[in-house]
Amino acid sequence: GQLNTPLNDLGIEQAKLAGIRLKATKFDSVFASDLKRVLQTTSGILIENDSLKGTTCYIKLLTKTTISNFYAQFP
Repeated sequence: GQLNTPLNDLGIEQAKLAGIRLKATKFDSVFASDLKRVLQTTSGILIENDSLKGTTCYIKLLTKTTISNFYAQFP
């Protein structure tokens, strides 16, 4: 199974650094699992993103899916 643990301080800093590195990347869609650490990482990246400033961003949460189910749902 998977533990639903939050990021520690280092993980939070790394998420912010990833966001800075991806600052100019334009995202058309965002998919994430519902685990706390994944949502914290996703948020850390999206908060720093210039193309999303002033927009509403919806994150599609994925839970226990297979790659074939993913592609069937999001062709």
